[in-house]
Amino acid sequence: MFCHERNIPVLHRVLAPPPLHPGLDIASFLQHRSPGGYVNRIESIPFLDYDLKSTYTLQPAAHWAVGALEEEGYIRTTSPLRRYLDLMSHWQIHASLRGEKSVYSKDDLLVKAELTSVTDRWYRREDGRNNVMWQMMFLERWINQPSKDVPNPLENLEALVMDVPTHHPRRMNFVAPVHLPELGIRGTVVNLNTLSDVEFGQTIKVKNLRLNKGYHASLWLDLAE
Repeated sequence: MFCHERNIPVLHRVLAPPPLHPGLDIASFLQHRSPGGYVNRIESIPFLDYDLKSTYTLQPAAHWAVGALEEEGYIRTTSPLRRYLDLMSHWQIHASLRGEKSVYSKDDLLVKAELTSVTDRWYRREDGRNNVMWQMMFLERWINQPSKDVPNPLENLEALVMDVPTHHPRRMNFVAPVHLPELGIRGTVVNLNTLSDVEFGQTIKVKNLRLNKGYHASLWLDLAE
């Protein structure tokens, strides 16, 4: 609001709320609410499309994830040491407080917004790959040296199907991405014979966990009979 009221050009980060998947209605989704009015994220996956990316705009706009309202907007300013965009916002505010012309014009900011969106996607992808690699290393240590003091989380595994199965041309069968709530990670069921073996949003039993380490680390599982 400070920047908007003083007409200081800054970039607002924008993220729309996840929409319902086609063919689903809000009433069926709301049936999963807790007494406090919340829906567990895992239970919401079959209903909501979370495949959304943040963008940037010069005008205040809503950001669903942080709770910023449409008329308020959301500006990143808290981490100028690690995010250059935050530092740019600081310079814009400093110039206004000193009664000086803005360091960056609106056109400058729009160019930076485009570049930042590209680098954001790259960093998010690489960070995800790094996290998966460490997850694989932890699971490998557990498999090789299981603890006797706690239950084995790899037994009786259940998984939530995150998308409809797709055909894998090299394996010549069907695969489906899944989420493993007990482990808090994602994997892929790779032994499906038909598209109808599992359904999007279904909870299934899985077995035969296999770790694939490397740059494209991944976790493979089989559908339990």
